Amino acid sequence: MDIRYTKVPRRLCATFLCANALSVQVYATDDLSMTVSGHIESMCYLTLEQESAVTLRNNNLSRVDLELYCNQPMSLGIQSHNGGIKHDSSDLLSPYSVKVSVPKALIKSEIKSPDLQQIHYFDSGQTIPYSASGQLTFELQEPLVVAGVYRDTVTVSLAPRLILSP
Repeated sequence: MDIRYTKVPRRLCATFLCANALSVQVYATDDLSMTVSGHIESMCYLTLEQESAVTLRNNNLSRVDLELYCNQPMSLGIQSHNGGIKHDSSDLLSPYSVKVSVPKALIKSEIKSPDLQQIHYFDSGQTIPYSASGQLTFELQEPLVVAGVYRDTVTVSLAPRLILSP
C-alpha cells in the first residue's frame, strides 16, 4: 500500500460580527489530503491431489482431483498430445471423454479427446473462484481390444483471465 501526504498551506478564516461593537474571530486550520492506493498480485495455481498417472480400463471411470486458487476470473486449459490413448506398438488410437467440473468457478463440461488435440479453455466467466476443488473424470469411448500398453499425455493449465473494463 502506498500512502502519500500533501500539505495544504494554512488558511485563515475570519468571521466579522457587526453590532454596537466590532467582534472578530480568527481560526487557523490545516488541511491534509492523501492518496491511498493498493495492489494485489495476480495469483493462480493448480495442484493435483494424487499422482499424475491415470489408468483407463474398459467400463471404468478414472478421476483426478484438482485443487486450485485464483484471485481473479480464470481459464482452465486442457490439451491431449495424441487425441486419444495410442497403442505403443501400432497406430491404434482409442478415444476417451473428459468431464471437467469446478463448481465454485461455474465450470462443468464434457469434451472428447479428439477435440483436445488443440488446447481447449474452460472459462469461469466473471466468477472469481479463489480456493476451489475440481475433478477431471476420464472414460473410454470404446473398449480396448488389442493387448498392449496405451498412452496419452494430457496437459492441464490454469491462468488468470484479463478483466476488460467497458
